[in-house]
Amino acid sequence: MLKKILAAALVATMVFGVTSCKTEETEPSVNLPTATTEVKVNLSEDGKKAVAAYKDLLKNKKTSIVIIEKTFGINNCGLFDINSDGIPELFFFAAADAAGYAGNLYVYSYNQASGGPVLSLEVPNLLYTSGGSGEFAVFVAPETLIITRSFGEDPVNITETIEYDMNYKIKASYKYRHSLDSDTERMVDSYFAGTLAIDQATYESFIRPHIDGCTMVLSNNYAPQPEDMMYPIVSKPSVNLMNYDSMLSHLIKIG
Repeated sequence: MLKKILAAALVATMVFGVTSCKTEETEPSVNLPTATTEVKVNLSEDGKKAVAAYKDLLKNKKTSIVIIEKTFGINNCGLFDINSDGIPELFFFAAADAAGYAGNLYVYSYNQASGGPVLSLEVPNLLYTSGGSGEFAVFVAPETLIITRSFGEDPVNITETIEYDMNYKIKASYKYRHSLDSDTERMVDSYFAGTLAIDQATYESFIRPHIDGCTMVLSNNYAPQPEDMMYPIVSKPSVNLMNYDSMLSHLIKIG
């Protein structure tokens, strides 16, 4: 039931094509946009320096990026100004282990003082091939980055939503738990803000404003139904991700 709570698509506004969140399903467990329509880009001087730094970073991460690209059959690199400071961030899914059965999300920003990229955010195992879940949605709302993920296996399924500020620090977290009550042998729903138990209405009042205010979907592999709280996000703009080779070529072209 909870797995119908989220959805979205990927990243780009100033650096590549914007599309809707609806996409075709891919194997083994993710559904990410694959189109790579480009648009003209006007970068600031710092933006150009960032792109130059990202080229070297991308080359250094090639092996772990390509493993995920091949394992999941997806485009897994994106470029987008997440915090609206005029300098794009580079983000990508890269292997969490040598086998490539799980992928971490990495977000890199450009440090003007050092003149190089810095790791701003790492979300472990956002992609994975085993287990009963692995759905997620990543999107930007005013002054907030939202990451929602579903995980677990029957009879326990959990959806966790984390709010990050524009410095990639956690502002708040919410959880929805759908599980079996051992006493009544019935499925029950529980909602939390941090560790505080709340009711469904309060839970939705925390999350719904971010959905309504979504300005860009960065990545997702979940498709909500019309009755789901997350359904409005399918009409929000989203970004096309690129594979490793396409992203490297893109950075060279716009740099």
